[in-house]
Amino acid sequence: MALPDGIDEYTLLCERCGYVLEGLDTAGNCPECGKPISESLPERRVGTAWQRNPSFRALLVTLLRSWLRPRSTLDTMRTSSRPGLWIGFRGIGLASLIFSLSVAAWFSTGISFEDHIGSTNQIIVRIVSAVVGFAVPFAIITVILLLLTATEAAGLRFIARRRGFRVDKKLSREICGHGTIGWVVAAIAPAGEFIYIATRFAINDPPEFLSWVEIAIVFIGVISGFMIFELFAYLGLRRCKFANRIKPSEDQDNEPLAQAREHDNHDPSLARGARDDTA
Repeated sequence: MALPDGIDEYTLLCERCGYVLEGLDTAGNCPECGKPISESLPERRVGTAWQRNPSFRALLVTLLRSWLRPRSTLDTMRTSSRPGLWIGFRGIGLASLIFSLSVAAWFSTGISFEDHIGSTNQIIVRIVSAVVGFAVPFAIITVILLLLTATEAAGLRFIARRRGFRVDKKLSREICGHGTIGWVVAAIAPAGEFIYIATRFAINDPPEFLSWVEIAIVFIGVISGFMIFELFAYLGLRRCKFANRIKPSEDQDNEPLAQAREHDNHDPSLARGARDDTA
């Protein structure tokens, strides 16, 4: 459906059908589809673990929940993140790190030396090879995944405009950012293969070529990761097409940013924490 004239990003809509709920009793149901109005209130978007309290553990928890419980993640996800804390950078960085470390291990162990080359020079060559084997793939994979993620986010916004959904740039970035668990999964299979090859080289038993089974495992792993990312983006568009945001207030601009980290799912002040982050 197309949004009526006068509807802005803060107008309370039913998150299922887009019906305007502004001014209606929040204890009732949507007159159009019957969804409880309380389930469309922006205060219920308390944020994912990463959005509430960014840390490495929160990153892993959030990405894992995005994979295993995508609907629950999308229903509690805030529509934007604080500047510099977009989860997409971390998810892409983690995927690139996993892949590049395995390539570095392969580079450093897969070099053979002539007998006249001293042990010191061998160590230096292996270190340089490991650094190059890490840095180059990391940069290339990061750029590729950033471009793919940005393209997917732009695609979500294009579809949203065509269908009258309320999905802006910030929301599309959050959806795709939480979906980067797909890139992490896609990196695991080839990384495992590189580590296997590196191990074979380390024990002086290098494989002559990859078997069809190994190639199939890598291929299936990469495709599975892409599918996870795409499926999460699709679900994100479906479940966040009319996502509500809390209107910023003048008082919120003066509140310390650190207050956003004091909240969890059981804290009664979560609603205020959500307002701090979306302001």
